Amino acid sequence: MFSSAILQNTVGLLDANGNAQAALQVPPIASLLGLQFHHAYLVSDTVTQQVIFASNAMPLLMDL
Repeated sequence: MFSSAILQNTVGLLDANGNAQAALQVPPIASLLGLQFHHAYLVSDTVTQQVIFASNAMPLLMDL
């Protein structure tokens, strides 16, 4: 699964309003500052396990 020490609560279910929360726990490593990563998400059907939505990637800039 994708949930790990860095990607926390990244696999789960949406609530009745279609919302969920996840967290990125980035270790304090100075060499990460200024780097840009891209994050996207998938929504899949829990019965068929087919992807029903994929978001656009959004940039994440590592900054203080």
